[in-house]
Amino acid sequence: MSLDSVAFVMEIEKRFDMRFEDDRMSAIHTVEQVAEEVCRILDVMANRSGEREQVASVVRRAMPGRSEEEPIDLPLSAGMFDELTRSLEASGCLLPDLGPFRSVRILFIMQDPGGTLESPSIGQFIDRIVAHNHHVLIPEKVPASRYAAMMVVLGIVADNAGVPIMRIALGDSLTNDLGMD
Repeated sequence: MSLDSVAFVMEIEKRFDMRFEDDRMSAIHTVEQVAEEVCRILDVMANRSGEREQVASVVRRAMPGRSEEEPIDLPLSAGMFDELTRSLEASGCLLPDLGPFRSVRILFIMQDPGGTLESPSIGQFIDRIVAHNHHVLIPEKVPASRYAAMMVVLGIVADNAGVPIMRIALGDSLTNDLGMD
């Protein structure tokens, strides 16, 4: 296990006030598997909790008439970007760094196993905002839901891997995709 991996594991253990079992760690390869192991250890069973709805309502106000399944395939307009930023800041959250172009499509492209590129959905964008703000939205040591655990782990992975949160998928390999040996 590399220094990056050790630091990541220690941060997860500290954040959730738990310990991974050494014999199970060798079978954990993806972001999602880390979150699933946290849920198993902490006995988290619920699927959803309220932190996502808080962010989703902000995004829906800034993007009226759009469904969560729709792709974000246009640069965010200045008005939309400003509305999202103001609304999130009012709830103590920040919009993840979208770069100088404010184009979600340019900076948040997910790669599927077949190697094709696709634009993220509005729902995936909401999830990344939750993960980026996990300290504010999910402060408890034992997450209220599997979703909350996934978003905290996603946020910690982004912090430790040095990869923008908008580019990380739950199925990403910690070593092959994110460089955490």
